[in-house]
Parts: sequence; C-alpha cells; structure tokens
Amino acid sequence: MKPTLFWKNFQLGKELDISGNFIYHGMFVFDQMDSFFHEEEIFEMLYNLSVGIERLQKIAIILYDHDETDTSFNFKEFEKNLKSHHHCKLMDRIKKHENLVFEKECNRFLGILDLFYNKFRYFGYSFASIDEQKNEQHELVSFIEKYVSVKISYGMKQNTSITDSMRQFMYRVIDTIVHSIFRLIELKAYELNIYTTELNYKSKAYKIYKAREMSFKNENQYRKEILLNLLDPINFETARNLLRKTAYTKLNEYHTNYYIKNLLNIHKCREGMEELNSIEEEISTSLNDLGFIGNEHIYIDEQG
Repeated sequence: MKPTLFWKNFQLGKELDISGNFIYHGMFVFDQMDSFFHEEEIFEMLYNLSVGIERLQKIAIILYDHDETDTSFNFKEFEKNLKSHHHCKLMDRIKKHENLVFEKECNRFLGILDLFYNKFRYFGYSFASIDEQKNEQHELVSFIEKYVSVKISYGMKQNTSITDSMRQFMYRVIDTIVHSIFRLIELKAYELNIYTTELNYKSKAYKIYKAREMSFKNENQYRKEILLNLLDPINFETARNLLRKTAYTKLNEYHTNYYIKNLLNIHKCREGMEELNSIEEEISTSLNDLGFIGNEHIYIDEQG
C-alpha cells in the first residue's frame, strides 16, 4: 500500500473514530440538559460538537484535496492551511469538490460553532466578559428560538424546559451536517478502495455515523425495559432471589420516579447519593459490597 493511502486508510480512520467520539459526547450532554440555564452545559455541548465536526471536515478535505497522482504535492503547505478552526471556511473548501447545499439553519449552526470556538471558548478569561450579553448561551438560545418559533427563558427566576420539538430540531440540524460530510468521506474512500469508514459496531462513532442516532432514546428505552424485566415475577427468578438476600441500604427520601431517573442518568444523581452517604454515616457502616451486581463475568442466574 502506498504511504499516502496508508495514511488515508488507517490514520484518517482513527481520526474518524475520534471525531465521532466528540460528537457523541456533545449530543450526550444535550440529552442530559433539562433547560438552557446552565452555561457550563452549553459550553460542554458546543465544545465537543465543534471539535468533532471540525475534525470530520478535515478528514474530507484531506481525501478530496490530496491528489494521488500529483507527485509534486506540497504537504507542508497543505498541512499549514489545514490548521484552521473556522467551520464555515472549512465547509467552503469541501463544497469546492461536491455541490453540498445546506438549509439556512445548518449554515447558521456551523456559524455558531465557528463563533464559539474562535471567540467564546476562552472569553470567560477576559474581564470584558462580565458586561458582554452575547455569549454561547445567547447564540444557541436565539438560534433555537428563531427556527422553532418559541420563546425561551433562561434566567434565575424562570427558565424554559427543553421540549421534544427543540430536541428534534437540533437532532435534524446536526445529523444533516454530520452525515453530509460523512457520506462524502464514504464515497471518496470507496473510490480509493480504502476502508477509512470501517467502524467498530460497538463504538460511539458507529452510533453517530452509521446508525445516525443523535438522540439517546433507544438507550433510555433499553434500560427501562431491562428494569421491567428484572421486576418480572418469572424472568430472572433465581437472580432476583439472590438479590433479595443481599444486604442493601433502604432509600426512601424521594419518590420512585426520582430514583429511576437517577438510575438512568448517573451524571445528575449527586443529591440522591447524598442520601445514601448520610445513611451510611448515621449507622456508622461502610457501603455494602455490591460489586457482583452488573459484573458480566459472574453468573447469578439458575444453572441449566
């Protein structure tokens, strides 16, 4: 294999995985958000998306800009020009090769990522930021307000919950941008007879690029189905009897759906864990040894 094709096949294949991981994490943060009140959540979401989409764009640019037949290709100059964080300009370079036509909202969102990464990413370190009303929070909220036709509050006294229509809009915009670029990468890889887009079925990148799942609806549904199966009086009877005999800490400060939500969303269960810790401190005992639960190497069902 030629060194340039090795580069495009293996190194860019690794970069595709990395870019998919960033986009996955950006969408996961959005999935966990209840409103637009917490600026740090919006920052984390946009940071991951901006890095992931930029890296995806650069994979496409390399595949389309580098000509395998050009023996005088200037790699140093090419790599220098690749060092850009301007999503809109990178998109323009891709569009020179393929006639990609995005809807206004897709171009606008690329502009938000561009603005975020080049201005707002470090703006909090500037003293001038205390008087600046336009930040990543303002930009994202204004964007959704315009295209979903909704008024969003995100202040201390009142903040609007993220609705299903807002989520569906964001899923559509991000999937359109991401899949359009990924499709071009697929086509070029096929033309060059390389396997840049081969992805591990279990990977985060596979979910984003191959399955085209921007939400975590399926994962949440699956976990709820598992929960209901474990409660079934017939299924997993042996395991359930074992669990009944296992010592555990009884929690009763909150209502049932609060605990189920914490089970599904481990990143926001700090308050619930405080209840557990306070009970352990009160009775002066250490946490129960529950390490066998969820360990796939320990079989707790009835032996056949």
